[in-house]
Order: sequence, then structure tokens, then C-alpha cells
Amino acid sequence: MCKLFDVFTRFSVGLIYLMYRAFERVALFKPVTSRPANSERYAVFLKYCIFSLYRCSHFYSPSVLIAVTIKVVSNKIHQFLTRMLAITG
Repeated sequence: MCKLFDVFTRFSVGLIYLMYRAFERVALFKPVTSRPANSERYAVFLKYCIFSLYRCSHFYSPSVLIAVTIKVVSNKIHQFLTRMLAITG
């Protein structure tokens, strides 16, 4: 999940595009509790597909893609182990 205030800047559009390529599902929404005058929106990304980042290789060097992949996988392993320790407590 990512909180965005302006979805029309080049950076925001680029971020949403990269996430669109890296996840199976991308949704943008404005919370009901948010004031109408406030420009805040949230981007929710579901079902990460690790291999889809390699389709974006024209944006990033292979070393950056490998580093991102390692970080994502290690974070997922850490989350799993934390949950398992909480369950077995």
C-alpha cells in the first residue's frame, strides 16, 4: 500500500506503472473518511509477481533488480518466520 497525494506527476505515474508491472492487481482509492478537498489517495498492490520486474529491465540495471528481488524475498521470509514464532510462542 502506498499513500499518494498527486497521481498526475511523472513520478507518480511512473511508480504506478512499475507497480502495475510487478503486481497482478493494482487499485487506486480515496477513503470515504477523507475530506473531499484533500487530494490523498491510496494505491493498493496485490499478488506480487517476482518475475514481472524483469520485464522492466529497460528501466533498471540487472544488479538493481537482483537487489530488489533479494530484499523482497528476505522480507517475505522474515514475515513468515515472525508469524510462525508468534503461533508457536
